[in-house]
Amino acid sequence: MGKSRHGTKKAADLELTTTGIQELPTIFGNQLARELEEWKTTQVTVPSMFYVVLQYVDDIFLAATERDICSQLTISLLNMLGQGGYRVSRDKAQLVRTEVVYLGCEISKGVRKLGTNRIVAICAIPVPRNHQELRSFLGMVGWCRLWILNFGLLARPLYEALKEVHWTWGRAQEKAFLELKQALKEAPALGLPDLSKDFQLYVTERHRLALGVLTQKIGPWKRPVGYFSKQLDTVSSGWPGCLRAVAATVLLIQEARKLTLGRKLEVYVPHMVIAVLEQKGGHWLSSSRLLQYQALLREQDDIELKITPHLNPAGFLRSNREEGELVHDCVEIIEQVYASRKDLKDAPIDSPDWELFTDGSSFVENGTRYAGYAVVTTLQVIEAKALPPGTSAQKAEIRALTRALELSKGKRVNVWTDSKYAFGVVHVHGALWKERGLLTSQGSTIKHRDEILLLLEAVREPEAVAVMHVPGHRREDGKIYQGNRLADKMAKRVAKEIRIQSALIPAKGNPADSYMKDEPPYLPDDVKLAHLVKAQKNNKGWYVTATGQVVVPAKIMRAILETEHYKCHWGAEALVKFLKNEVISNQMLTMAKRVNATCPTCVKNNPLVRKQVQMGGLKVGPQPGDYWQIDFSELPKAQGNKYLLVYVCTFSGWPEAFPCRTNQAKEVVKTLLKEIIPRFGIPLGMSSDRGPHFVAGIIQSVAKALGIRWDLHTPWRPQSSGQVERMNQTLKNQLKKICQEAKVQWPQALPIALLCIRIKPRERIGVSPYEVLYSKAYHAATYQGDPHLTGDQVLLNYVLSLNKTLAAVRGALQWKRPLPLENPVHDISPGDHVYVKIGAWSL
Repeated sequence: MGKSRHGTKKAADLELTTTGIQELPTIFGNQLARELEEWKTTQVTVPSMFYVVLQYVDDIFLAATERDICSQLTISLLNMLGQGGYRVSRDKAQLVRTEVVYLGCEISKGVRKLGTNRIVAICAIPVPRNHQELRSFLGMVGWCRLWILNFGLLARPLYEALKEVHWTWGRAQEKAFLELKQALKEAPALGLPDLSKDFQLYVTERHRLALGVLTQKIGPWKRPVGYFSKQLDTVSSGWPGCLRAVAATVLLIQEARKLTLGRKLEVYVPHMVIAVLEQKGGHWLSSSRLLQYQALLREQDDIELKITPHLNPAGFLRSNREEGELVHDCVEIIEQVYASRKDLKDAPIDSPDWELFTDGSSFVENGTRYAGYAVVTTLQVIEAKALPPGTSAQKAEIRALTRALELSKGKRVNVWTDSKYAFGVVHVHGALWKERGLLTSQGSTIKHRDEILLLLEAVREPEAVAVMHVPGHRREDGKIYQGNRLADKMAKRVAKEIRIQSALIPAKGNPADSYMKDEPPYLPDDVKLAHLVKAQKNNKGWYVTATGQVVVPAKIMRAILETEHYKCHWGAEALVKFLKNEVISNQMLTMAKRVNATCPTCVKNNPLVRKQVQMGGLKVGPQPGDYWQIDFSELPKAQGNKYLLVYVCTFSGWPEAFPCRTNQAKEVVKTLLKEIIPRFGIPLGMSSDRGPHFVAGIIQSVAKALGIRWDLHTPWRPQSSGQVERMNQTLKNQLKKICQEAKVQWPQALPIALLCIRIKPRERIGVSPYEVLYSKAYHAATYQGDPHLTGDQVLLNYVLSLNKTLAAVRGALQWKRPLPLENPVHDISPGDHVYVKIGAWSL
């Protein structure tokens, strides 16, 4: 249906808009809806209970209870559309029929099915050859997913192919492609939702997909109203199978309610959804998600949950469905699969040998974090110790629970902890983390990896064990709360009893004492050092100075340095300074630096201090005029010129600049062919940014014809065009000064500005571009003599110095060149083992 430009009445509202706006579907659909509402209220005399009108943008669906009523309303509707200026398509119109095609569906009394034309069109699509064609096929077949059972499972290989960067089409994709086409050909006729009857929804979960069938009863049979297939989100995909079924149930109920519109919905699930949600939901679900699930499954009057043993939703379509027994206990399955041991309980066991309470404490006082743990009963302290400063609260809680389980080896024990984290490790996440290799869902190592492994091993030590969670910091009476308060009190008390790490403090005494039992293997250099410091041999043959320093051979000194370094991990200079009070040796500092550089702990943790890798430089021509950088610069319009085209020789720094009216490719070709090439010859290469005036086809064609290599700079990195960008700035600054002093426009000042830049010595090499190009200094206006009187002496001096000047200037330029990109910038080769710092280290 279209809108005529010659319509009358309300059509004028759209005639006032522009052509682009009046074609918008939203505006068109809203205008048509308003006119349809006015038609029903002013022109239709038939009661609304005998007909219904549906509109989707420009598609109108009119249904009536009787043929005469339908004919009468159709005539009235067509007259209204004609008077409003709408054009009705005769080819698409379907008037007064018992079966019509609307929005690609064939609709008849109580039934809707896919249109034959749509099925034929989709089945005629050839095998996709790229991502775009596959995405187009999935879009068309996805619209028909309501008629395809298990659509998500069938289409999964195709969606996985879309995630790949490179195009892949294997047997799995070919099979899925053909199965989807076959499913379309066999698509059933779905019943239209009858809001006078109840609905039945059969749900299952398979391969992280929520699958379901929505049906309604017709006599003894159940007729499908729609097939559902939804992918679970990332969070729920990592849950146990029974909990995934809960998520699938909630997801499909939300989809089904779009069709049931508040009518009673019976949900059949092969899992004990409510029991799983109440007993295990708190361990896996966040508070907000748990509240959402409970509100939908337990507090909605139109939802009724029922348990069925069938796992395949296709089996629910049979009319002679047999009643069966549940094949598993959901709560028991979760406990057995995901607990750290099969018989672990979360409720106290009978007749225990011990009832223990654990707590870990971590707090900051005077800038230091203290930590400790305690394992107690209600009457006595079993164990309470301090932990190293900086230990986190979670780590302390895990340590406390681990020690309680280790101390209960071979006993029946009940353990209470106020840490939800430690409780969750043993009951929920521990076994799953161990199965994944102690990695998170993102692939990174979990925190407290070693402590969690010890806890998972310790939980198997008792003969029978139950780990319970008790809310912390409660003032209530009772044995459990008293025990928890005692554990908390003792953990805080012992936290300040910091254990001295004697292994990390250098011990007193001479570090060479353990080596002085044998004859020293002195080398000539060691003896020379001993004579230099006036050392004398003792009764064991070791040289000792007057101040008590022992002259240690270089072979032994390396071992002493390693031993002392691993005690404290000091730097090389600090370690040598500390040891020189007791021992002395040749090249102590050099050996200490080598020991420090080969220590794995220091390499992993010390800041990396090394010379920064030199960045690669841009290409520089071997001779003047061989390689140019080029760029456009915009200036105030003067004498019809608004742009300045700047060339810079990368070897000499010689600038060329040409005023231009435009910044188009023709200006580049013109200056290149008329100015640069006639004066400097055909360059070997040129470089520029990726502006349209440099990447144009004519530029590249000219460069290719002349054999010029044209390099394009890295986008969004001005440093790639550093030389010409700097020249632009210098040239603008010079032009501004000349224009202000001489009161001229910039095209007139350009030659003087170029001269000033060409004769100015460059900072890095100390010579000007003029000297590099002409191999002589620029002469001022003062005249030094008549060449006819001076004879050939000036010419002779010039020729003699020419070679010397050229060699000096070219040599200076060669040494000042940046490192080419082709050269290696580090000493690392493929296959070498290196340390990679991946993040901050924590306790």
